[in-house]
Formats: sequence, structure tokens, C-alpha cells
Amino acid sequence: MKLIAAPASARHSRASYCRIFHMQRYASLLHSSLLVVSVLTASLLLGGKAQAQLVNGDLSSPGLPPGVTAEGLIPSGQNSSTSLTGWTVTRSDLADSNVYYYTSNSDAFFLPNPPPGFNFAVQLDSSTGDGSEERFTHGATLSQALFLAPGTYQLTFSISTEVGSNNGVDKGGTSGVLVSLTGTGITSGSLTSAEFTTTSTVPATRATAPWTQETADFTVGTGGTVTLAFQDDPNLSLGNNLRSSNISVGGISITPIPEPAPLTLIGVGVVSLVGFQNLLKRRRA
Repeated sequence: MKLIAAPASARHSRASYCRIFHMQRYASLLHSSLLVVSVLTASLLLGGKAQAQLVNGDLSSPGLPPGVTAEGLIPSGQNSSTSLTGWTVTRSDLADSNVYYYTSNSDAFFLPNPPPGFNFAVQLDSSTGDGSEERFTHGATLSQALFLAPGTYQLTFSISTEVGSNNGVDKGGTSGVLVSLTGTGITSGSLTSAEFTTTSTVPATRATAPWTQETADFTVGTGGTVTLAFQDDPNLSLGNNLRSSNISVGGISITPIPEPAPLTLIGVGVVSLVGFQNLLKRRRA
């Protein structure tokens, strides 16, 4: 039986069809692979976010309604309290040292409004006196112990000075907070009584005492308990004896910083898929 060769045009069409078929199949596999990588990476990133276990960064309890002035969180006769959900507040050795909890309020207790985007804040009080002379010490503390899985994180918080005046003495100037971020699993970025300061005009009002946002990055090598603490800074150079150095803290968060490798992997996959689809369009044309 004599075999008849197919016309060249038919062979060319079959070859072109096979190339297009394989290219489409490859594109489909590449698209599926990219989808899988994207889903896995998103899971990793979302999983990292779930690992940050800071409780109540808005300081939203016991929940003073708007317009109510501050209240002390440490009852008389006690040195500490856990009445602020997720946090422990501790007074200094001074009798009137306390942590004052507040929301948007009047001028009572010399408190600014909470930081932008947040509803509540606390003032760390570490001074005593009659308004004509203030004596400073390591003061009231706000702290929380939390569990963090391995990863890189960013601590964010905001601070502001006192406002108003007392017995004719204007508040304002520079105030500071000592921040500690400690834990055996922290491999870099740990803090021990690190000083952060903010400055307002004198006299300070809520309009002239802006909130200063601070950040600090740190890495947890092995999962474990991390302790975060804010303590009023007794540094005498931050204020004279006629001006309280009390500081307000609010807007606290700890968020994971995504690792670059998964993001790079997604980027490479997207570029590869787009490039291949462009090649496929040119071949079809």
C-alpha cells in the first residue's frame, strides 16, 4: 500500500496546533501553580497576623463613655490592678501615683484627647506635690505579657504630654516614657527602659500637645512570652520642678512584618505568567 504524505500546509497546521495546545496547557499549569503559591503565601501572611496576641491596644475598657473625665485604675490601698482588660497597671512608691484612664474629656486631670484613630488612652502618673513643686520618681507602669510566634514584628504606640495648668503653673514642655520589650525569644530589637520623648508648647492645650507616634521593630527567634511595659520617665531634664512630667500613652499595637521571600515568590510568578500570556498572544497572531 502506498502512503501518501500529507500536504506541507496540513503538517504545518498540525505542528502549530500542537505548539498552541502545549503552550495553553503550560499556561494553565503555570496559572494553577501561581494560584497555589498565592494561597499558601496569603495563608502564611494571615497566619503571621494571627500570631500577634496583644490584647486591647485601644485600651477600650472599662469603657468610659464619651465626655466622662478620667478615673484612676488603681484602687486606694492597692499597688496594682488588672481592671484594664489585658493590662496590669502598677503605681510607684508615691501615694498619689496612679494610671488614669480617659476618653475625650474636659480639662480635668490635665489630659489630652486620645490619639487620632483611637478612643481611649491612659496617663502614667509619677509625681507628687502641691502644684508648686513636683517630685519625680520611677512612676506608674502599664504592662502586658503576650505570646508571640517566631517572626519579625513592629511595635507602635503614641505619646503626649499633660495639658492645662494647676495652681497657676502651666503644664507642657517635654515628657518621656520608658519602654521595655523583653523576652528570652527576642533575638534582635529588644528594649530595656528605652526613652521616648515628646514636646509641646507651654502652656500646653489639646490643640498644642499633639500625639507623637513611635515605632520599634524586633524579631522573635523562638516562640515564647514577651513582656511589654510603659513607665513614666522620671528624667528631671524633661521638666522642671514646677511642671509635672506625667505622660499619656495610647494607640498601642504589635503587628507582624511580612517576610520578603513569599512576596518575592508571588512577584516572580505574576511576572512569569504575564510574560507567557503575552508570548502566547504573539504566537496566536
